[in-house]
Amino acid sequence: MSSASIPLPNPSSSSSLGNPPSTSPQPRRASLAVAPHFGPILLRLTLGLLVLPHSFDKLAAMGALADHIALPFSLVCLALETELVGGVLVLASRTMAPLGAAAIAVVMAGTLLLPHCDPSFAAWLEETPGEGVEFHVIALAVALLFLVSNLRVLARRRSG
Repeated sequence: MSSASIPLPNPSSSSSLGNPPSTSPQPRRASLAVAPHFGPILLRLTLGLLVLPHSFDKLAAMGALADHIALPFSLVCLALETELVGGVLVLASRTMAPLGAAAIAVVMAGTLLLPHCDPSFAAWLEETPGEGVEFHVIALAVALLFLVSNLRVLARRRSG
């Protein structure tokens, strides 16, 4: 990521008034670069705060959830535990966050591929009640973005 900057006018320069310009070595610049660690932190918080309430909600309704999903109960429990632990890892540990994000990405990708939800994108927009896939798409995208941005930060640290 290159750091862009905008030249600011030098208040001591009065060349437009016919006076000689000031002898300052360089014009002042305002940096537009964002700290390279801000993106992954924001994605990490978003992913954790998005997935944990979703996991706790599924944990509270475990019996009804197992009846609703056409998968073996052990697989439902494994997916729920993976999602819950992944959300905790993403929020609680900076070093373990990539592992948690990868676990969440796997669960969300599996949820999209297996017969879990209605095939509509946002079921709340439809006339029939149900659950769409919008949450899973968003959680998968945020997890993958976090993993990619985290790899970029690590590559920058190693190269510089």
